[in-house]
Amino acid sequence: SLDATDAEAAMQLRELWVANNEISLLPPWIHDRRTMEYVNVDLPDCDEATAGLFFGTELSERKRRAKEVCRDWVEGLKMDFSSMFLEEIPLEVFKKIELENLYACGNRFTAVPARVGFLINIVNLSLIENRLTTLPDSLGTLAKLIYLGLDHNLFEDIPSCVFQLHSLERLGVSHNQLSGELDDNIGDCKTLQLLWLHFNNLTGLNPEIGSASSLTELRLNNNKIQSLPDTIARNTAITLLNLAHNKLKSMTTAIGALTNMIDMRLYPNPLDEVELEVVKSGTQHACRFYSCVYQAQLTGHLDLAVQGLNHLPLLMFDQHNLTSLSLSDNVIQELPKQIADLSALRTLYLGRNLLTALPPEMSQMTLHELHFQDNRLISLPGVIHDIGARGKDPPSLRLLDLSRNTIIALPTGLGSMTMLERLNVSHNKIKNLTYVLSFLRRLTHLDASHNQISSVPSELAKMRSLEELLLNDNELLTIPSEMANMGTLRVLNIANNKLTSLPLQFCALTTIDSLHMEGNDWRVPCPEIRERGTLHMLRYMASLLASIELKELSLSSYNLQHIPPEVFTYRGATGLVSIKLYENHLEEIPTSLF
Repeated sequence: SLDATDAEAAMQLRELWVANNEISLLPPWIHDRRTMEYVNVDLPDCDEATAGLFFGTELSERKRRAKEVCRDWVEGLKMDFSSMFLEEIPLEVFKKIELENLYACGNRFTAVPARVGFLINIVNLSLIENRLTTLPDSLGTLAKLIYLGLDHNLFEDIPSCVFQLHSLERLGVSHNQLSGELDDNIGDCKTLQLLWLHFNNLTGLNPEIGSASSLTELRLNNNKIQSLPDTIARNTAITLLNLAHNKLKSMTTAIGALTNMIDMRLYPNPLDEVELEVVKSGTQHACRFYSCVYQAQLTGHLDLAVQGLNHLPLLMFDQHNLTSLSLSDNVIQELPKQIADLSALRTLYLGRNLLTALPPEMSQMTLHELHFQDNRLISLPGVIHDIGARGKDPPSLRLLDLSRNTIIALPTGLGSMTMLERLNVSHNKIKNLTYVLSFLRRLTHLDASHNQISSVPSELAKMRSLEELLLNDNELLTIPSEMANMGTLRVLNIANNKLTSLPLQFCALTTIDSLHMEGNDWRVPCPEIRERGTLHMLRYMASLLASIELKELSLSSYNLQHIPPEVFTYRGATGLVSIKLYENHLEEIPTSLF
């Protein structure tokens, strides 16, 4: 309510602003204030009645002022009739063909006369906050019009003449009564940069929105939009997109193509839990997320690593062409069974999550690579056996990474993965390697480092394709001599174990390029030999091995300063009849030699 506590002040009142309150009736004292120039009341259901009560002489005054605006207009300056409560645009305006800027906000216009077409030089036209429901066709001929403000009117659709304004750059039709789908003629607005349609009842955008290729700002918040067309991917110039307060249950992945986005507002909407968390985390995070999903449609690779996900987004399962999926570095505790629906998937990255198992439905997948490192596995899930088992035609799994879990033992079912080429079980708690590894005849890389392995089964020698064998940082005491028959081995790492000697038969490993032995309690071969490098050491061991049969030991050209102690103790020492020690750096011959 309103009350006049100061009669003198009330008599001098010229402007009264009380809109957006809960006033339902103006008090009688306001009706007598003939000095009043502006009353902003916004009363429901009584606009005309209220106007009739107190706008008598005031309305005439405003019309007089409007005429003064026309009379005093100077060429090149704007005309501003804002907040004059005019019923119509003064006719004098349409005689000013040089007029460039016309502002007529906050009036009572219900129509714009066809004469508006005479304003051929008009650049900015603001008709905000009137009672317009339509516009004359002649408005479409204003070839220089750049800005058209129609906000806060009563339009139920955008007049067709608007789409004929081929120079239009900014269009505001917010706070109207637009409903249904946006007109397909929007595609004709090739120069349109800013489009404000917020606070309407729109339910969708026409696919032709993609043809409005100059759009940089699109405000659609507070509508009833349920989905976006995929053609929005063509609006690559957009830097601001506001879709907050709509009815979107899932976003089109096409917005991932909007690479110039600076401000994207999608919250709140009834999106699924994962998308909701993504959009709440800010523009940068959301843009990266949708960009990854969009690129997946083009490349077949979806990278959702480092997204902070604890569940998988539903839109991901629509990507039926996916061949590679990365979910690494998230906080996922469980995979949904729907992941098995990604039938084209061949490479799956699940590293650095909180997974303890895999859904059984994954056994039907045809994966080639499964990266499962740094999770919470205690044992090997049976579904992994099924993915790579020989029962498939053909078995699919080529690479399996189970490193950095807490696996205690490798099951015998591992031997059924006959197509496996690379296996990484490092950084676990494995105590023994199983003999079934020898069934993996295609395996080229085996990393079992950083475990608690104390022995290696001799059956590993049957792995005829193995090129890299990493057993470093375990508790090995011995290495089986049968491993000397692994003729394809190029890299062998047995560093940081409890080894004291290598079998002499290792000299047969002539394909070795890299042999790491540091961090053991070596007694054979001696440091002088080991320091000379792998080839030097293997030649030395070959000399010791050959001497067992030939009764002759050749240690020439080794740059020895001392005779290695193992010369006196190895198996063939007592049968020697010849020792060659020339071209060394010996200063004395120990008596123990004799």
